Amino acid sequence: MPGCTFRKDKNHWYIQIAIHGTKKTKYIGSTKTEFEAKRMYDKYIRDNDLIDQYKLNYPRSKPLIKKKLWVEIPDQLEIPPSLF
Repeated sequence: MPGCTFRKDKNHWYIQIAIHGTKKTKYIGSTKTEFEAKRMYDKYIRDNDLIDQYKLNYPRSKPLIKKKLWVEIPDQLEIPPSLF
């Protein structure tokens, strides 16, 4: 499981990533459960656009696409009498 390690002495899951090209690691955080640790790792990778460089624990089958919908409303809005 990438990025997550269980510390038995502390009873916590620690999240860190290995920095490519160096022997250094970056500490991200710690949680009580394995599920939260995996989610925290995946969120860090997605938020920092590192998806091409690191493997995710829970890859999405489809990327999330947010679309903005613009609706033009005329100044004079006619409401049919049948709707009253």
